[in-house]
Amino acid sequence: MELYLLWNKPGHFEATGYRVEQVKRDYQLRAERFANLLALR
Repeated sequence: MELYLLWNKPGHFEATGYRVEQVKRDYQLRAERFANLLALR
């Protein structure tokens, strides 16, 4: 999840202190889907 957020939403992720639970819910869901896709490899 962190990889997705660092790549796609670096400013927002930094503003939250790099805490996934503080990221907007929509971004969390996208990052979770990305992480799940990587886990399937």
